[in-house]
Amino acid sequence: MANAAHGRGWLVLRLAILIAAMLQARSFVTSLDGDFSAANWATFFVLIAFGAFGVFFVIALQSVNPMAPHLWRRPSWFSSPFDFRQPLLVLDLGAHYFLILGLASMISGLMGSPKNWAWEIPLSVGIGAWIGVRMCLVAFRERFADHEQNRQVG
Repeated sequence: MANAAHGRGWLVLRLAILIAAMLQARSFVTSLDGDFSAANWATFFVLIAFGAFGVFFVIALQSVNPMAPHLWRRPSWFSSPFDFRQPLLVLDLGAHYFLILGLASMISGLMGSPKNWAWEIPLSVGIGAWIGVRMCLVAFRERFADHEQNRQVG
């Protein structure tokens, strides 16, 4: 019973962080200096690739780190994202944060006049980090606790 309440607490915290990202969107779009009057799709896709491979690289380093836990936990909305011995958890929350910030910034930037395309930055970073987390779930699946349990049962 206490675990369920504790899990709901982490869910509420995560949702609060994502709501904060939505509320920051307008100020993010208007605070950046530079010309964001046109889309820059090359940068958008480069940042996606950089985010995906950046997350993958960090987790790959942890996979060979002798100080890292042998078993990892899958990202969950009901667990603490701040267990730094489990870096995939905080990276997953970061991906969701930037996805929400990017989507809310997109709405704000494209509804304004003149159009502001600064939303491409957080959205591409969020997409890249989200892809990187998913790549890690596949590439390092044997490191996750549920994979170990499934192997013992099956």
